[in-house]
Formats: sequence, C-alpha cells, structure tokens
Amino acid sequence: MARGVAHKGDLNPPKGALVFWDLAAPYGHVGVATGDGNFWATSVSGAIGKRALPYFNSYLGWAYPNF
Repeated sequence: MARGVAHKGDLNPPKGALVFWDLAAPYGHVGVATGDGNFWATSVSGAIGKRALPYFNSYLGWAYPNF
C-alpha cells in the first residue's frame, strides 16, 4: 500500500498476483491468486487450500509480485 502498487479491496486479482489480509498482527497473511476470483493459501480450513476471495476477514487487496 505504501509503495502505491496495491489494488486495495479489489476482488479480481490476475493469476499469480499476491493477495493480502490483515489477520495476525504484526505479520498479516498472503496467498496467490488463480485469476478466477480464487486464491491458494495456508490456513484454509486448517490446511493449504483454494477458496474464493475474500474468504478471510480483513482483506486488504492484491499486488503483482515484485521479487
């Protein structure tokens, strides 16, 4: 968000985008978008799983990976 590259609140991230939540202070949570309104992440029903956005509370939005 601070770098100006996030798409705040957007529930339609492209495939491969990183999606973010403000869940566990101070770290938050991240998943990988599938491009069809879903994402893969840990802690989905207690395991690694695929679900529709926003799924968790406190969805922040998405950004392209910048590695």
